[in-house]
Amino acid sequence: MSTPASRSGLRPMPFGSLVSKVPSDHYRFDLVEKVELANGHAVTVRPILPLDAAKFQGFVKRLSPASRNFRFLSGLRELSEDVLERLTRIDYRTHMALVAEIVRDGSAILIAEARYVVDTDSKSAELAVAVADDWHGLGLAKSLLCRLHDIAIVAGVRRLTGETLMSNQRILELARKSGYSIRCHPASACLARLEKTLVATEHQTTSQGADRLRVN
Repeated sequence: MSTPASRSGLRPMPFGSLVSKVPSDHYRFDLVEKVELANGHAVTVRPILPLDAAKFQGFVKRLSPASRNFRFLSGLRELSEDVLERLTRIDYRTHMALVAEIVRDGSAILIAEARYVVDTDSKSAELAVAVADDWHGLGLAKSLLCRLHDIAIVAGVRRLTGETLMSNQRILELARKSGYSIRCHPASACLARLEKTLVATEHQTTSQGADRLRVN
């Protein structure tokens, strides 16, 4: 079976192409970067945009039924317009989302997402990660998760939590390796509760202060 990297016509989304399509007032261009996966193929990782709505809907539709169930804990086939708008409009403070993007035969497509939504206490946030089925096993989820951890720390988030099905062994293994505690969810024996305390490095603490000065 061929892997995504072995197929023709795949390349990361050009940075210049992105710059020409989005407003520069609030978009975090500093979070746009090219990431090389385990098989040597490169993808563009960047914050999501409202203009990604159609591409994000396509990403969700291309997920297998099992992967959609793992991500949304339901059997949905596509997102409603309201949900789609909420998931593609982020403010970087209470809602942060990264996507991974490639260009296939001239068309940009999304192949992964990782996001958190901050709780009312402003110190904890709920996490979600999903990767297109053809791109499993290449380190993409781990790469997105590590970047999300760094962004959360600079934003002042001190605890990340998540919920997934006990049958989602792929994400449970990633969570274990990433330092998350895993417990049976009190509401259902079919669900796992994930939790990780984030600890800032000296560099991240300095960056946090600079970021707050810049934003405020």
